Amino acid sequence: MVIRAPSGGGIKGGLYHSQSTEAYFTHTPGLCVATPSSPTDTIGLLRTAMRGSDPSCSSNRSASNRTVKEEVPSEEEFAIPFGKAKVIQEGTDVTLVSWAAMVHTCKAAVELASKENISVDLIDMRTLMPFDIETVLASVKKTGRVVVAHEATKVSGFGGEIAAQIAERAIDSLEAPIVRLGGFDTPFPYALEQTYLPSPERILRAIRKAASY
Repeated sequence: MVIRAPSGGGIKGGLYHSQSTEAYFTHTPGLCVATPSSPTDTIGLLRTAMRGSDPSCSSNRSASNRTVKEEVPSEEEFAIPFGKAKVIQEGTDVTLVSWAAMVHTCKAAVELASKENISVDLIDMRTLMPFDIETVLASVKKTGRVVVAHEATKVSGFGGEIAAQIAERAIDSLEAPIVRLGGFDTPFPYALEQTYLPSPERILRAIRKAASY
């Protein structure tokens, strides 16, 4: 069984349609959870889910569905394996981890950081269950500093799991505390959507905090 459903903000759906629900599903052992950030990843991960034997959930961001456009591979054999993150941009100062629509906000933050001579390694997780912790750890061992950014509330957001595994497996490589950034711990607001969601400026402040520690 494969379930594909929209979630996340950017559409003024309020607390009924704009919440980020990926952490609910990652808590179910045996259920694969995809969080694509682009049309190409959506197709590639969906094909993997449909051809696999495990139940899967694809959490597609509503905002990305409406705003991100690109040419996609037409080959029928094209697919993207679960559990393989994508390094969007390589850097040396700070590791920035994200997924789904927040990846595009992180790209804008990375551009802002580059103007301040902060080099950022940007990682798109693509799937959260299974998730590619090895790619994250390799980056952390290079930079020594980590920011995890997502749309979901900070408390019990999946960023906490990523941060915990970094602390358990690469604490000797850390030069600064792990910084987590998410939506505020409130119901998703209708009128204050852009205040609630992490912005490039908020992510930049988190990058600065990690880089300057």
